[in-house]
Amino acid sequence: MRRVSQQCNRSKEAYHMDKVKMGQFLAKLRNDKSLRQQDEADIFQVSPQAISKWESGESVPDIGTLEKLSNFYKVGIDEIINGEVKNPNQSVSTVVVAKNPTMEDRGIGKPYYGAFIFCMSALLLALILSFLPFLNIYIASSGSSYIYASFNLYQTLFNVSAWPSIFTWLMVLLFIPSACMSIGLWLDPQHRRIFWGWGFGLALANMVVSIITCIIFISGMSANNQNGTAIISVGTIVIAVFSIVYFILFCTLPITRKRTFCSPK
Repeated sequence: MRRVSQQCNRSKEAYHMDKVKMGQFLAKLRNDKSLRQQDEADIFQVSPQAISKWESGESVPDIGTLEKLSNFYKVGIDEIINGEVKNPNQSVSTVVVAKNPTMEDRGIGKPYYGAFIFCMSALLLALILSFLPFLNIYIASSGSSYIYASFNLYQTLFNVSAWPSIFTWLMVLLFIPSACMSIGLWLDPQHRRIFWGWGFGLALANMVVSIITCIIFISGMSANNQNGTAIISVGTIVIAVFSIVYFILFCTLPITRKRTFCSPK
């Protein structure tokens, strides 16, 4: 009985060592690709805690995840289990390799479609809002009546050669690149920090410019409603509110928030 007990203990120790060795091998594969545990968790659609347990030897991936790991890191499943590469120069036939990696293999899984949808929705809504009355410019007066020409966002960009056009161009040139950064969050798992940083900075700048534009229009042009040259239109306020809401969503939605892509290991 004592001998059987000793053999069982040795088997448990060997099994534990295999799990630890396997975890160290998985950690090496991840580090070789310069991925964080959060990045790998996103790619394989598991929790960062699961990645940590694999690498510490507390648990092992299931067979489906092993196949994904094998395809992604271009190593054999048996090599992952054994925790070492048998022969760096072995033939390709002994390694499970995806000749044409799927979008999921490249880290473009379903969770990231949300970032793309967010970007496209924001651009579409901005396009719709651009047709709202944005600016009323004084044209002429007849007796006690004043005649104004209404301009939407598009017309203000191309048909108004005055300072309102400058502010409008600033808003457009800041918003569109910011929204497009969400596509980067969807497409490029290894550079999400960069895309998030640029998206955040451009969205913040766009919000500030939109608010300043709205304040200037309201304080300067509305005061000249009776005998001035232009007045505020509802589109200016709506676009300013849209910029604020867009910035808040960019920072808080799980599909685009900083914690999702820039959390520590």
